[in-house]
Order: sequence, then C-alpha cells, then structure tokens
Amino acid sequence: MNFQYLDPFFTPDGVSRGFNLFAQEIDSPFNVSSFNTTSFGGSLSFSYPLSEIQVLGFDLGYTHTELSSGYGSLQEIESSPKLLDGVDSYVITPFNSNPFDGPVIDSVLGDVGDLSDAQLRLNRDPGFVDKFGDEFDNFTITGNWFRNTLNRGQLANDGSLHQLNVEVTLPGSDLQYARFNYSNQMFWPISQSREWVIGLRTNLGFGIGYGDSEELPFLITFLPAG
Repeated sequence: MNFQYLDPFFTPDGVSRGFNLFAQEIDSPFNVSSFNTTSFGGSLSFSYPLSEIQVLGFDLGYTHTELSSGYGSLQEIESSPKLLDGVDSYVITPFNSNPFDGPVIDSVLGDVGDLSDAQLRLNRDPGFVDKFGDEFDNFTITGNWFRNTLNRGQLANDGSLHQLNVEVTLPGSDLQYARFNYSNQMFWPISQSREWVIGLRTNLGFGIGYGDSEELPFLITFLPAG
C-alpha cells in the first residue's frame, strides 16, 4: 500500500513539496533463499527547478523493516544448522523398556551446553541475521537529478530523459549503505516525419555497504530510477 501527495507549485518559483507513506510485505518465492520482510515508513520530498529542463530534488525518508528467515535459508542470510528453541539436552543412552533388547534402563541425557561446535556441526560463519538481527530502523537522504528534453510525455520520438538517484543512510540507522540508480531514454528520429526512430533505454544500479554493514544488505533491492 502506498499513498503519495505532491504539490508541484508549493512556491511561486516552482519549488514542489510532497510526502509519501507506505506499508509492504514481501515473501521470497525461492526456497533456497527463503525470507520474508514487512516494512513501513514514509518520506518528505522537495524539488527545485534548475532550468526549464532540469530539476534537483531531495528526499528525507524513514523505513522500519522486520525480517523473518525461512527454513533452509542461505548461509548468508542465517547460519545453519542451528538448534531449535527449547532444545537443551541430548540422548547419551536411549530408554529401553524391553528386557529382550537388553537391560531395562532409563534414558541418560546430556547437556547440550557441554558439546563443542564441531560436535553440534555448527557453522562458525555468522549469517546476516546473526550479525545484525531481524529488525531495522533506517533513515535516508536521497538526491535526485532530472533532465527532460523529450518532445512529448507519451510515445516520445525525439529528445532524451535522464534521471539519477543517490541514496545514503544517515547516522542512527541500523544499516549503513549507499545506493545509486541511473536511467535514461534517448530517441533519434531518422526520418523527417519521425515515423522511424532509434531509441535507447538504460537502467543501471550500484550499491555498497559501509561501516558495520561491510557490504550492501541483501534485502536492499534495486528499482529503476524512473
């Protein structure tokens, strides 16, 4: 669910202001990397016209995300195998109530805490959830640059459209990352009537993690910059 409001003429000079509120739930369809995310948040945006064809904007956003990993998730998501909650003992000698199978004895149990990681076959390399937890509050600032020389808004056949987004998390966020998105549309008519046109579309994305995050968190996805 997403609600967005934009006032394109917030000031007489053409400065626009808007806000956005959203809530979403994503279920991963892949069994080998099973995870679900639930998130909600919002943003406040301002845009400033640099010229008739260029606009510079800024967004301040907040997102709360809850992550749940499924059974058999990748090691990068959550280290496995791991003991189930409530398992605190293991069987040394099983219970036997049949005298024909040997002496009648009660089961002998041991404390799981006395076992080594090798005996438990635990993976010593922690996954994302093991290192960072499963709830995140992130504050972001995003810069947007927009340049449009298309000859019309729909079915353009001349001109170009460029958009660049740079998003960075602010201090106080649980995750530290930066994300870059660039997209363009370019059209060159090759006939005077513009019935024949060469078109080019590009979508590029790049992300990095810094600070404690070390790398781009796997749950941070990319969307085209347009």
